[in-house]
Amino acid sequence: MASISLLLDAARDDLPPGSPAARRVEQAMRTARDNLVESRRLVQALRPAPLDRTHLAEAVRELTARLTEETGIEAYTVVTGRPVALTAGSEGELLRVVQEALTNARRHAHAASVSVTLSYLGDALAIDIQDDGTGFAPAARHAGIGLITMRERIAALDGTFALESVAGEGTTVAVTVPLPIGPSVSVPVEPSASAPSPAAGTQRMAPAS
Repeated sequence: MASISLLLDAARDDLPPGSPAARRVEQAMRTARDNLVESRRLVQALRPAPLDRTHLAEAVRELTARLTEETGIEAYTVVTGRPVALTAGSEGELLRVVQEALTNARRHAHAASVSVTLSYLGDALAIDIQDDGTGFAPAARHAGIGLITMRERIAALDGTFALESVAGEGTTVAVTVPLPIGPSVSVPVEPSASAPSPAAGTQRMAPAS
């Protein structure tokens, strides 16, 4: 976007001052600058704690806590089962998927509440991100770079990705990835705070094609 602003600035200088074309270029420049500021603000607001000093569950909690602090959205994290450590690369990819889902809930869904549930199931980790936002029509489920990227990240971890959304009824992103086989390292985690019932009622869905 910064490059677009520079190009528009150069184009404006080649146009007669006050001309209709110059005014349209000026409007485009303002839009580009506003979008750049918004993108930087969103990235800063949802920046996770580095995984070299914490583990996945706590990093997700920091994401939801910051989302609430910055926007007023009721966002919370619930952890069930015995958390175990994944490789740093795997936890990083999962954290990016959660971050993308929260960004969608914040920027597009106009949600009032968002829950992230991490369920350690022994041989698998299930993560559900559920919001009560505007949702979208089934035909739009496979559109968008963000959703494509999330699917690719989970596929690279040999996991499954599912998406359920109904216009006006919110969206749920559900992923499952295998946990390491053999001896595993448990990680300490604070007890989950009480959460509203929608998170507890989240159901697993069939993988999205």
